[in-house]
Amino acid sequence: MLTIDGTHIRSTVGTKGRGFEELNNPRDVCIDASNQSIILSDSGNHRLVVYDINNFQVQRTIGGNDSEINLHFPFGICCDDDNLLYVCDRGNNRIVVIRFNDGALVSQWGRKGTQKGEFDAPDFICCRQNILAVSDFNNHRIQVFSLNGQFLFTFGKLGSGDSGEFRYPRGVAIDDEGFFMVADWVNNRLQLFTPNGELSAIVSDKNSDSSNDELALLKVEFDRPIGLAVSSQGVVFVTEWGRSHRIIIY
Repeated sequence: MLTIDGTHIRSTVGTKGRGFEELNNPRDVCIDASNQSIILSDSGNHRLVVYDINNFQVQRTIGGNDSEINLHFPFGICCDDDNLLYVCDRGNNRIVVIRFNDGALVSQWGRKGTQKGEFDAPDFICCRQNILAVSDFNNHRIQVFSLNGQFLFTFGKLGSGDSGEFRYPRGVAIDDEGFFMVADWVNNRLQLFTPNGELSAIVSDKNSDSSNDELALLKVEFDRPIGLAVSSQGVVFVTEWGRSHRIIIY
């Protein structure tokens, strides 16, 4: 845990394993609606781990090999105002909704495929303004749903141009105005879309293939951007998976 200026506050023990206080390839993290707990997707252990936000002690786990929820490599996770957790169950190609208070399964949707509401490795998820945005990794698109799982629309396709194309989209965020921001992983850029899914701007260290300067919002060099968040003040946080191993704030 860090302050906004990068000062370290505290961290977990960080031991790899399958025990109660151990982790195996943690992937994403969110905070519950009361701001009292941190929920982490412990992907390699097929579970979620709940920490006390004040002392980073493990409170409980959700899922795991003995659970009826049957998570399989959970990745992206977010929490809404009603304390419902939305999880990208990547290995099962579905979205799972879990009640945080008791860990009960509320609903689920999705299967492997390319049609509306189908996924091929759902990666990251964001909930804001009563909608969900999911990065559909191998389908190179973003799918947008209502909180109850109703499909609304999708945007994106495979490519590297400036017409709303992705090469393996990862982190996704929604700002207070309803704009979508997507970490375009292999293309080493961020893309900004309107609330209707139309391309608005590109953040990269170079112009797109067609050199459309009208879309070039900022010149920022990325090295495999993966995690993405936008604060209520419009501050953007980006984590990089590449050689730099850094967090970019702008």
